[in-house]
Amino acid sequence: MHAVDYLLKPFTKGRFNRAMDHALKKLDGTSAAGVDRELLALLASIRAQRSAEARVAIRGGEAVYFVRIADIEWLEASGNYVKIHAGGQEHLLRDTLKNFEERLDPDRFLRVHRSAIVNVDSIQRLEPWFHGEYAVVLRDGTRLMSSRTYSERLRKIIE
Repeated sequence: MHAVDYLLKPFTKGRFNRAMDHALKKLDGTSAAGVDRELLALLASIRAQRSAEARVAIRGGEAVYFVRIADIEWLEASGNYVKIHAGGQEHLLRDTLKNFEERLDPDRFLRVHRSAIVNVDSIQRLEPWFHGEYAVVLRDGTRLMSSRTYSERLRKIIE
């Protein structure tokens, strides 16, 4: 994927030099902006693939449930646990909301309160509330309140 050349071990110094020459010619033949565009395209495709395939394993009683991160509608803090809401079901995962948030794509998931994160695709509407806060209404009818601390990001998705 977007490779310029490759080496198979064991390789000789001559083969290494040819691979380096090939890479350097590729860099010389394209503008810096062109290389940046190629790298950005590669990173975007990797990010999209990772987020689409990522899932979380949740132990529940006698079984382990697998929930795709893309299917998560919203998450809420519950002490040292995260309550995951996906597909009309709730799953409890032993982790903090802060730690779990680091695994999420910031373009797709939005923290709206210190105890709640929502999947942007699950938001049906935002209702302005007092002091710059919003009522966040999800597609399943769930109503969450944003806090002033996190309302700025909500305003950005409106614009």
